[in-house]
Amino acid sequence: MDATARRYYRAAQRRLAAAEILLNQEGRSFNLDAVYLAGYTAECSLKALIVEATPREARTAMAADISQGARAHDFEYLMYIYRARCSGTVPRDVRECLTRVRSIWNADIRYDSRQIESADAEAVIEAARAVLEWVEWKLP
Repeated sequence: MDATARRYYRAAQRRLAAAEILLNQEGRSFNLDAVYLAGYTAECSLKALIVEATPREARTAMAADISQGARAHDFEYLMYIYRARCSGTVPRDVRECLTRVRSIWNADIRYDSRQIESADAEAVIEAARAVLEWVEWKLP
């Protein structure tokens, strides 16, 4: 696997593990924090897939393109890049998982302090896990 793709993939794995730990804290609600990390699980998963699917000579430019600005956190944009530049397809169930994550997550929740119900946080984490598992299946 390409070194940049591997970095994104490992980040996705770690964010998911941290999200699960935060969700399972006794007596304290870290659901928002867990959702925040789950969103980055999905984002980093997509980025790993995109970089790995990009021809070797274009990977550095692609990594720069998908890592800058607000669009770097936009699942629709990342799926567009995967379809348009990598000739990939995103299955319906994975798109639905990304929609579930996006229903609560965006990069701006890092400034939020609201409470999120455990069931909602669990659903987002499960959806992010499904995205990561799909990417794992696609990666070499």
